[in-house]
Amino acid sequence: MSSLYRHLCLMVPVEKDYEADWKDGSGAWKTEELRSQIDAIESSHFDVEFPATDDSLGLCFNGKKVTQILPGSLSARLGLQSGISFVRIKGAPAPNSSRAITSILRIIVKNKKPFIITFRPPTQREIARDGGRTEAKGARRAAAAGVAGGAGASPAKQRQQMPASGDVRKLRLELHELRVRAEAEEKLMRNEREQVKIWKSMMSSQLEELEKARDAEKAKADQLRIATSRAESKIAEAEERWKEEKKKHAAEKETLQKQLNDANGRVKALEVELQDANKDKATLEKEAAELRGETLRLRNNIGTQKGQLDDITQMFNSGQTLMLTAHKKIESLEKELKKAKNSELRDSIKKKDAEILRLKSQIDLLETYRGGVQGGYPTE
Repeated sequence: MSSLYRHLCLMVPVEKDYEADWKDGSGAWKTEELRSQIDAIESSHFDVEFPATDDSLGLCFNGKKVTQILPGSLSARLGLQSGISFVRIKGAPAPNSSRAITSILRIIVKNKKPFIITFRPPTQREIARDGGRTEAKGARRAAAAGVAGGAGASPAKQRQQMPASGDVRKLRLELHELRVRAEAEEKLMRNEREQVKIWKSMMSSQLEELEKARDAEKAKADQLRIATSRAESKIAEAEERWKEEKKKHAAEKETLQKQLNDANGRVKALEVELQDANKDKATLEKEAAELRGETLRLRNNIGTQKGQLDDITQMFNSGQTLMLTAHKKIESLEKELKKAKNSELRDSIKKKDAEILRLKSQIDLLETYRGGVQGGYPTE
């Protein structure tokens, strides 16, 4: 048997009667269809949370299958319908026995805590089979009612009839079957009691674990409360420090802003001064260029005046030579004047005096010109 088909039969027991439908013509299993059917059934599971209550759940079931929902019960109020099947009870797989499920639910309800049961809806084959069984049950009940009516007409005759040998053998076989069924039922009950014991031990251990976990969580919660209060006090202190730092930063920011504004004002003033200095620099450069040109012109003039001064010096030297010569002539003429006795000599002396005066005036003029040149023009 395929493992997928076995798993499907565990999930839906009705599928045991439809093994041929899951094989192809060659007898091979339809693996993909089985896997898709299992996935579809698992995806259809749904969880129902039952609150803590003393009321009856209102579930009537045969094995895992819920056959009836009592009207007005908790299950009816939660919207459950008949035909669904148990899958998991508080996360553990649901047993196949109705008695085991009943015992487990009683234990869970006594704990008075919310719990979750996982159900699955009925498959199409379960719905079709349940419909056929309902019709067959109705026919059997009608036939049983008819037989009962006929038997009621002659009860005395039935009591008087003795069973035949074939009927005795049939009764013996039925008795044997009943004994076998009773033994099987007893084994089933023992298994159910063992399952209930296992569930009780599991529930008690889970309850102890839950109580330990609750105590641990409570201790953690207390520690968290203490840590939270400490953290809140630290946060309050940090907020106060932050407010103080914020005020300091605001004051520093205001001071720095003022300094920045003053610096910007000084920068603007320096920019204006720099612009004025650039203008003065341009003016000075222009004046320097003009001065350089004037210096060159003056140097050229000085060169020219030096040449003129040399000429004048030469003329002055020649004038001094002439003056010395004139003085010598004057002295000689004065000597001659003393010696001269006639008018012609005097006339010649007067002419000589006029000539001497003219030469003196020329010499004075040259000296005046020479002094003016030396005092009026720059020299290197």
